[in-house]
Amino acid sequence: MSAAALRRRWVPAAVVATAAAALIAMAVPRLVAGILLIPGDPILRRVLERVSVSAAELERLAESRRAALNWHARGRTGTDLGLALLLRAERMRIVVAERDLAPARAAIISALAQAPASPHGWLRLAILEQMATRDAGAVARLVEMSMLTGPAEREILFPRLELALAVWGHGTGPFRDLVRPQLDWAWRADRTATARIARRTGALDVLRTRLATNRPDELPALERVLARLSHEA
Repeated sequence: MSAAALRRRWVPAAVVATAAAALIAMAVPRLVAGILLIPGDPILRRVLERVSVSAAELERLAESRRAALNWHARGRTGTDLGLALLLRAERMRIVVAERDLAPARAAIISALAQAPASPHGWLRLAILEQMATRDAGAVARLVEMSMLTGPAEREILFPRLELALAVWGHGTGPFRDLVRPQLDWAWRADRTATARIARRTGALDVLRTRLATNRPDELPALERVLARLSHEA
């Protein structure tokens, strides 16, 4: 075989080898980040299932997310870090916004900049806004973003609905149009939980009006649930 022919064979091989090396280099950070997430994953599952976790476990969750972000910036990892920091702040007897909430806020905003279509991220930012400023209009706008980016997120249905109803009076027409189907879904999923949220947020009239419009035959069921809840109080 001539030298020219050998060169023609080696050129494609070199190209393939270079491409393979590039792919491996790109994959390594993701792989390492995935491994670093593992210690915090069981804790995150428990948090999302609303199972109590210790302060040490929250710190372990936060550290696993910080370590992974150092290797590979990913939106969901950042919002999980923000969640861990938010939960840690909620446990403090006295919360100083600049000291205790700023790290969680920074983590979530950075994550949303990378992956804005994150209903969990927008909801967590809304919760932080509620804690830090009590600006109901701003909270409503953030909850609206959460609903726009993920209207069918069962995992956050009830906490998002509770925050939405708490700021109902400060929301725009489009905001309320997004909340109403969430209210329907929540009522179908768990009448007692929905009634409890509506009562706790002072939004029973909102729930009654929605049922009267869409499911008038279920208004008596609502009153029965409320009567039962009043006996529990």
